[in-house]
Amino acid sequence: MNIRKILFPMVLIILSHFAWAQHDVNFDYSSNGIEEVKIVYPGKDIGLEKAFQDYVDKAFNNKPAKSSVLSIVAPEDGSITTAKWFFNTKDREEDCGFSAQDIADVLKNTGVTPVHVDLGLLGYTQDQMLFDIDGRFKLQPPTYFPPAKTLPYICDAGIMIIDEQNVAKISDGQHQMRSLFIEGGAMITGRFVPQDPSTTYAILNNDLLENMPYIEYCQNTTYEQYQKDIKGKDEAAFCKNMLTREQIIEKAAVDLGISKELLVIVDIPHHLDMRLFALPGGKIIVNDHNMVIQLLTDNNLLHGEYTIQDAAVKDQQKIKEALLSFNAKSKKYKFTIIPAAGKFDIVWSEKDSANEFLNRKFYANFFNGVNLKTPSSERIVLTNKAEMVTYYGKSLEESRATAERLLPLEKYWANLLARHDNIKPENVKFIGLVHGGGGAGINCRGAVCPQ
Repeated sequence: MNIRKILFPMVLIILSHFAWAQHDVNFDYSSNGIEEVKIVYPGKDIGLEKAFQDYVDKAFNNKPAKSSVLSIVAPEDGSITTAKWFFNTKDREEDCGFSAQDIADVLKNTGVTPVHVDLGLLGYTQDQMLFDIDGRFKLQPPTYFPPAKTLPYICDAGIMIIDEQNVAKISDGQHQMRSLFIEGGAMITGRFVPQDPSTTYAILNNDLLENMPYIEYCQNTTYEQYQKDIKGKDEAAFCKNMLTREQIIEKAAVDLGISKELLVIVDIPHHLDMRLFALPGGKIIVNDHNMVIQLLTDNNLLHGEYTIQDAAVKDQQKIKEALLSFNAKSKKYKFTIIPAAGKFDIVWSEKDSANEFLNRKFYANFFNGVNLKTPSSERIVLTNKAEMVTYYGKSLEESRATAERLLPLEKYWANLLARHDNIKPENVKFIGLVHGGGGAGINCRGAVCPQ
């Protein structure tokens, strides 16, 4: 896998959002029960050239020490109490669907503290922040992505921006990962036994593991040697055979603080939080396109000529195969797979799309939601509206013209969670907006922190 092929599109997306990076300076966070964290950018005052060089020095001269502390990744299935929910909104409703005021209203008197973290260039908090069960921040391993000067500064911002200096603003402790670089949506975590941290599982995109030999290489070489070995080459391909598959699995488990037997690998090119939603006790809601068709038909929302996105069908199949394969091998723990209609990968024909469906796609996605457990053990789910995206052309008002017709889909999802996890339907809050291309929603904009 060519790492640069993955990162360059991210540059374009992030740069396109730059103008929206400032939060509303007129909003009073503290009086609305929201804590605020502002990240200091290493390159903001010293310039990109110096920031780039400082990053190289950090990655190759200040090797992270091995930690003897067990740092179990926090489950995101609602099995343990949430102390804080870190989130980022650029305070443009047409961009993310919710404002800081919305979050203040939803979490008021719940005991869960909302924390607005100003990431500046980046809106996707989930891809930059990861915590363990003790509330420690899990630092990403330092690496080096050549050669464009803007590339490591922007795309590798999770390493450069949320470093030791900034972690102190977020958490009282930290844990340094050494081999596994986590992009939040590419991992789903939970517990088979809610009260037992040793039963924590992690479902990972295979892409994360394919990059590990290169990341490990960065921890064990010098910058000068890197230039001789890799400069101008495909980093992942060069390092591919430096670790065996078994070594990769073991190192990933160590970084996450879990048993390697509880790692599940899914080989799909899209983020898992677009098609999976974890509930306590190993319950996994998985998208089912037959149920999508039935739900839309029942509510008179399916008409004209349409198809299901081919990639979506393939993703769905691979996810189910990975979960069933784990169940077949595991003697002690099993996933309970719950098929449901949660992501609507419908593509209408050209002649039917012009009437009301934006960009020929129906992007409602309930999977990309946040599962919270309050200190009083009440459950709250924040997810996305059953609403058309506005990202590729239509105004918010035009998009909402169809919103009322889509409300039965929200009712379906709330009742589904009530049936399988005893979550009160009124505690399922549909406040986010899903973006077009990748389906990013409210889950991508936040990070759950226990303790």
